[in-house]
Amino acid sequence: GGQAQLELMKNGKSVDTDIVKSPDTYVYTKDLGKLDDVPIIVVYIGNVFAGTESDLVSIEGAFQISDDPISIDNGDTYGEMEITGASGDTITMRNSENDIDLDEGESTMIMENIGFTTSDDGGERYYLFVRRTIGSIAALKIELPESLVVDEDIVITITADGDPVEGAQVQFAGENLGLTDSDGKVTIRSEEAGTFTIIANKENYDSASREIRILTESEADMDPLEIEMQDTAEPGEDVVIKVSYKGDDIDNASISWDGDYIGDTDETGSLTYTAEDEGTYTVTANKDGYIEGKEEIEVAYPSAEFELEDLTFPDNVSVNKEFTVSVDVTNTGNADGTYLAELKVNDSVVDSQNVTLDAGDTETIEFTTKIADAGTTTIGIGTESGEITVTKSKSNTTLIAAVLIVLALLGAIGYLLISSAPEGGWTVGRLSDAIKDKFQRGGKGL
Repeated sequence: GGQAQLELMKNGKSVDTDIVKSPDTYVYTKDLGKLDDVPIIVVYIGNVFAGTESDLVSIEGAFQISDDPISIDNGDTYGEMEITGASGDTITMRNSENDIDLDEGESTMIMENIGFTTSDDGGERYYLFVRRTIGSIAALKIELPESLVVDEDIVITITADGDPVEGAQVQFAGENLGLTDSDGKVTIRSEEAGTFTIIANKENYDSASREIRILTESEADMDPLEIEMQDTAEPGEDVVIKVSYKGDDIDNASISWDGDYIGDTDETGSLTYTAEDEGTYTVTANKDGYIEGKEEIEVAYPSAEFELEDLTFPDNVSVNKEFTVSVDVTNTGNADGTYLAELKVNDSVVDSQNVTLDAGDTETIEFTTKIADAGTTTIGIGTESGEITVTKSKSNTTLIAAVLIVLALLGAIGYLLISSAPEGGWTVGRLSDAIKDKFQRGGKGL
């Protein structure tokens, strides 16, 4: 077994990260109401395999409950049913007043979308069912250019889930503009400035409505209203939206959250709104005599996000010689988390280590490794990679031969000094002449 980094996503956003091993159990908890650390998601990890070309995580089971609980009390009624008891994992419900009649061949709803269907053959046979209503394909959305000026073409784009919608009926100021083309577009030109309503409809889609303001040419040269608010928020967090113009607070400005009106600013130019679902939203501010202001806010749960940079290792190294590889890991998210750093040589994991960082922190991690084969090798950690040249060790044969020659020469000189010393001893001149004479005669005597 091995280990791997598991990341929990919700609506495309990272909610949690953790390092899982083989075998292991991953648990994601959340505070619900008065209860702390309620297990929302449990994943049973069977095996983790790290291969040369790909990695594999085997999940043997998963458990999940809603993070949007319903609070119930004795006496609460749901349709024909009343809660008479709730303890542990059991909820007891009874029909609150009269008996429920199950008519032959009929369906009888007892609470919201739950009911009984009785057989039509006169027997006492019935079954419990849950009714599901299939809704629309998607909700339409009206997209407009930044500048809406009188006597200029304005292209209206109708989309659903980010894709253009062809054949949507568009109305402007109560008049039909026709159907959108294959790009979801229709064009208008207004001869009047002012506030107008655009409505988009198509069968099997939720309709869309948006109020717009078309400017005069002089208004188009004005600066827009200024919106001050935080860039990010968590679901359930209050967001204070403040509107001003050239330093002055603007009261009674109409505020919209992703196209939906949420209220007007007070005398201080402020409005407080509670962010709900995760996502990126556009907040707009409008008031007669001013140009619309616009800002974006991202609503998301805190999460750790990691960036790697400055991968460092030698350009050249010898076969089987150890060297150091280092990289800087930064947590660019807004929550602490653990990153699994894997050192890869030619895309194969050869080593790994965990690094836990607080939001905004950076740490340099190091690996020591060696390579057995000569050639050009790719070294990588995460998103960072580079090449290193691995060479064979240089031969020592020439050096050894030179050392042997020197030793032989020294031995010959030593022998000469001991066996052939002249009367009166050696002097530098006598020694030099003796060595020359010896080599001239092939090393035979003095």
